[in-house]
Amino acid sequence: MDPTYTYHPGCGERKEASNIQIRLSKLYKIPVVGRIVKKRLYEAYGLGNTVKILPGFHCDTAYLTVGENSCLSDVYIHGLGDVTIGSNVSIAKKCEIITGMHDTTEWSLVILKPTIIEDYACLFRGAKVLHDVKIGRGAYVGAETVVRSSVPPYSIVCGNPCKVIGFRFTPDEALEFEKNHFPENQRIDIEVLKSNYQKFFLKRLRDIKEFYAV
Repeated sequence: MDPTYTYHPGCGERKEASNIQIRLSKLYKIPVVGRIVKKRLYEAYGLGNTVKILPGFHCDTAYLTVGENSCLSDVYIHGLGDVTIGSNVSIAKKCEIITGMHDTTEWSLVILKPTIIEDYACLFRGAKVLHDVKIGRGAYVGAETVVRSSVPPYSIVCGNPCKVIGFRFTPDEALEFEKNHFPENQRIDIEVLKSNYQKFFLKRLRDIKEFYAV
């Protein structure tokens, strides 16, 4: 998840989104503006033609990468950290990605760590993702969930702080999904899938049932 950046705000060590990027984001909220603003917004943020951005999108950082066929609603990306969003990712309305925090011992310092949302992940309405978090491939993040630590591939998480409450697939089903969507050298090893399923789900069934009962 490195690199980590520590800096004083205003020192110029980290790039903010440019004025033109912010202006285009604001203009894009106006329904009658049309295709020209949309085209320029995509060009300004370096977004591919297959990416879908809905009005209300806002991004403070210049370090944003979005893969193919991903859909971002009115997501608010705050801070100047690195944000990498994979392909075929869906981010629903009112989601936030917060890319940094102030140093608790020296408030004038800001600490930035990367935020990564891997391929086929889905964030439901109002989910919040903090820095130094990796949302694993194909994971589902429930509405209004606060993600403060990394989430394993194909897991289903919810709550504040988020907890794994299940998996979308069994390990064998996940392996089949991998075979259908990724080349062999990019697939997650079956032993990793089995280990995550055992650690985060089977060994925690009692806790998960109690969580549901609340």
